Amino acid sequence: MQATYEAWTSLGTERIPGPHCYAIRSDRSPLIYDANLIAGVTAETPAELAEVLAFADEVHGDRAHRQVLAGGDTAPAVLAGLLQAGFEIEEGVHMLLEGPLQGPPPEEHDIREVATEADWRSAARLTRLWHEEENARPGATHQLSEEVSRQMAAALRAKSPDYRTFLLRVDGVDAAYFGAFPGVDGLGMVEDLYTVQSYRKRGLARALIHHCVADARARGAEAVLIGADADDTPKLFYERLGFVPTSMIMSWIRRKAAD
Repeated sequence: MQATYEAWTSLGTERIPGPHCYAIRSDRSPLIYDANLIAGVTAETPAELAEVLAFADEVHGDRAHRQVLAGGDTAPAVLAGLLQAGFEIEEGVHMLLEGPLQGPPPEEHDIREVATEADWRSAARLTRLWHEEENARPGATHQLSEEVSRQMAAALRAKSPDYRTFLLRVDGVDAAYFGAFPGVDGLGMVEDLYTVQSYRKRGLARALIHHCVADARARGAEAVLIGADADDTPKLFYERLGFVPTSMIMSWIRRKAAD
């Protein structure tokens, strides 16, 4: 699962080998955490972690954050060292679909792959709506600026065509989007599900999940991975569709004090 997740994260970025790890970096999207991070960590000792963090400073020195993907296979001394170095953990859950999606099939909807300039502008508009919604959530500690939204849309586009983004249109309005990636060694991934608030509870998310799972499988995936925030409710929806929780997503993030 980690190989597919890291492969998806690396799409559209520069991958730079380093000591006990590698970095990914995107100069088109420097504010986007998931496009500028350290992954593949094999460090086992405090001294090796120090090499990893020095490499992160070398590669991401002009970024306002540091992010390290490290999880269940990472040495305990490294996880403890990240805490000691001021990193905070953001947890999520990986969920796996090995058989067919459960429940009734969705109604037919107007779904198309994002391909034209107008499509990408529409996807960028949805990204901004998503971020505005996140900014308004109670307890939101970091506001997502319009520039962050622009760079996020650019990072999404840079993953194409390996990662396909699909728009769902209702009554002439693009109201939702989602993406599909065939992944690594038969393990695909679907990601970035968003529906405009006023269009929710109309089966749009179910329709996009069915469409994107089918797309990933048509391009070679057998099982399909989806991620969910540990403290959010979509994971319960995914479970009803047949996705089974299998592992944690552990992102370690350190922000500049000015943030």
